[in-house]
Amino acid sequence: MFFNTLGKPSSVFRLRTGRPSAVKTSNGQANRIKHAVYLFASIILGVLLSFIAHGLIEIGYLRWAESQGRIVPFYGSCTLLPAFRIALLALGVVGGFLLGRFWWRKVYDEKSD
Repeated sequence: MFFNTLGKPSSVFRLRTGRPSAVKTSNGQANRIKHAVYLFASIILGVLLSFIAHGLIEIGYLRWAESQGRIVPFYGSCTLLPAFRIALLALGVVGGFLLGRFWWRKVYDEKSD
């Protein structure tokens, strides 16, 4: 609407405001907020993927234990050890953070010609 290319206001916007730089460019505060939201969303994705991995591991373990005729101990509502659950969650958070940093550089920092 007001932008011809990313970060550059159109001439219509310049005429209305009288200032060519009335909108923040990608170098200011808006970029830091965008980066923080991007990292937060990728951490949430990592946590969700760790929950899926947790469920798949637990289903596999329960099927294996049933086929072997073993007694399965439950820790609350889960059969996996609490340390293993915490490690999976931490792996999801760290993995999501690293994934977010990697793709932020790929998508926003590297300038394609």
